[in-house]
Amino acid sequence: MNTHEALNHIEILDFSPLTIPEKRWGKYHEFRKILHFQLYPDIALETTDESVEKGMKLYAEHPEVKGVMFSIMDKSFHKQVGHILCVIPRKTSETYQENKGYMEFYINILENYHRKGIGTKALVKVFEVAAENEKKLLATDTYFASGKAFLQDMDAELEIGIENRLRLDEIDWSMIQQWEKEGEEKSSKTKLVHLNNISEEYIEQFSKLYTETYSQQPVEGLDEVAISFTPEYFRHRKTSYEQTGMKNNIMFTVEEDGEISGLTEMEYNPGLKTMITQGLTGVKEEHRGRGLGKWLKASMLLKIQEQYPEVKIVRTENVTSNAPMLSINNRLGFKFHRESIEAQISLEKLKQYLKSKEAIL
Repeated sequence: MNTHEALNHIEILDFSPLTIPEKRWGKYHEFRKILHFQLYPDIALETTDESVEKGMKLYAEHPEVKGVMFSIMDKSFHKQVGHILCVIPRKTSETYQENKGYMEFYINILENYHRKGIGTKALVKVFEVAAENEKKLLATDTYFASGKAFLQDMDAELEIGIENRLRLDEIDWSMIQQWEKEGEEKSSKTKLVHLNNISEEYIEQFSKLYTETYSQQPVEGLDEVAISFTPEYFRHRKTSYEQTGMKNNIMFTVEEDGEISGLTEMEYNPGLKTMITQGLTGVKEEHRGRGLGKWLKASMLLKIQEQYPEVKIVRTENVTSNAPMLSINNRLGFKFHRESIEAQISLEKLKQYLKSKEAIL
């Protein structure tokens, strides 16, 4: 019996944020709230339905990527039990020009529906989208142990990462202040800039350094993919944050000649009141060895403490091969929380897997 016949009660429906009816939004919100507590059981969720809908509608009009979405529905209980997102670089984007055969996909399924063949059925939809758009290399990630086992069964290439967390009440704030002081002293002619969103004055330079340092992160075991973060990407992100209530904190160092030499960022969702996410931290290669990374991270933590007194936890993700960043994070007091898996699989390998499961002919 193939996957489709065994799961007649599971239906996969198109999910277009711009056109789906209100009833479907209600099913989605019920699903996302359950999923949140399965992923973050210790973090309260207060994100409003309105802000989520705004964000997803804005994402549907993203200038750099096309998001193709589907709902996984259990018809027996009239509920949404999963969601599929395929992220396809638009043909007008720089990322597409560098990686014409690349696509990301994300499948989230509620835990009590794991290991029932629903992931395989969802993969058929991913395969169809990839084939239709002529994609050859597919990338995804997971936090679930069952998701890792699923990817291993597919013979996907895996990169093991970790989600680390830092409790602000356990930070050695005197050390943080010392790091900031040392950074200022070592680079006395360097200016530290803090913005809630990148300004037009710096956006071109910032975009280039962000792309450069993002691409220098280790990708042990995976194919390198050249992701470009353009000024248009950051302009769209600013609009999305402003309309959904999300907050972005950016810090970067500017040298005497006006060059941006290093950057760090944190993202705050008011709906996750007690947690903030550390994003990219990167220093231009020729400016490394001066303690700019420590200076940036220390100054950002001091700013977060001042600006968001309700925040108790900082979360971040790193691959296990990124020794320099792990070293800084360890000294700050970050502790292991859970594994995070990134994976890649070729379209041909996915096709063979689905055939072996009799999910496609």
